[in-house]
Amino acid sequence: MKFFVLCDSVTGYVLNCRVYTGQYENDVNETDPVSIKTVTKLMSPYMDKGHALYVDNFYSSPRLCHELYSRKTNYAVE
Repeated sequence: MKFFVLCDSVTGYVLNCRVYTGQYENDVNETDPVSIKTVTKLMSPYMDKGHALYVDNFYSSPRLCHELYSRKTNYAVE
């Protein structure tokens, strides 16, 4: 079981979270890796608003970067 958490970088407040137990229910695109599904689901309320997302290298992928930039969300790997 894994917990994926989206937090505000200034306050540390939890903005959104997901529990992963090996498979997400009702996956629309079964070919996307868990890292892309998780980020896009957690960020969905914050897309298209010019926010910046800072992630570790587990979430570094060209496809995710393109998806976020196309939705007006900046992306940086720390």
